[in-house]
Amino acid sequence: MTTIDISREIQEIAFKLSATKPKQREEGILLLNTLLSGQHSIAFCRYISKQTADLNHNQLPHSETWPFLIKLLIQCVKLEVSGSKKRLPKSDYAKTLKLVIQRANDSQFTGHDMLLLPVAKLVFNHIWEVLKDVPSFQSDYGSILRHLLRAQTYRFHMRNRIYCCLVRLYLEKVKTSATSTGQLKPTDDVIWFIRTLQLLFENPPEDYSDDLREDVVKGFAGIFSYVR
Repeated sequence: MTTIDISREIQEIAFKLSATKPKQREEGILLLNTLLSGQHSIAFCRYISKQTADLNHNQLPHSETWPFLIKLLIQCVKLEVSGSKKRLPKSDYAKTLKLVIQRANDSQFTGHDMLLLPVAKLVFNHIWEVLKDVPSFQSDYGSILRHLLRAQTYRFHMRNRIYCCLVRLYLEKVKTSATSTGQLKPTDDVIWFIRTLQLLFENPPEDYSDDLREDVVKGFAGIFSYVR
């Protein structure tokens, strides 16, 4: 696949993901997944990564960059969630966003580091909005959050308010899991909740506030009351 071919494919993806009709957005998701996972995935990812790395500091990301693609996907997720009041939102959108973020941070595919800094704050805000409101996306978005936290540098682009909300959310998830069973059983969900909470504790964007410290102590007290 030549760079001209890749550029043409990206433009088609951007066009479809920007469409007002759900069917076209779904086609864009399908095409994007094919290019991210198919035989041309490395060439595709490296092309986008080079375009992203070549951006000047004050230059807005264009359509052939990871940040632009992620903004489109976030908008697609929002449209899918808002349009699915009587059904579960289609998981393909969440899974595709997860895959894009993984690819953009994988040096095997990109050859570059920290390509998502221009949209890191946006992504963390979006993660919080989805985790608190869309239960069916919890697994994929929890995975996205852990992936970004492991990169560490991204944490400094997370608003402290969002960080505090995420800590409280996962404390509550662990506590609720214990409350529902009468004990803290190591199910897959609970293990991932605890792992996410650990990564949050290890990667704060700034010092803990007194209010957060107090909530963390109360949260652990509630959790440990169910530990046998």
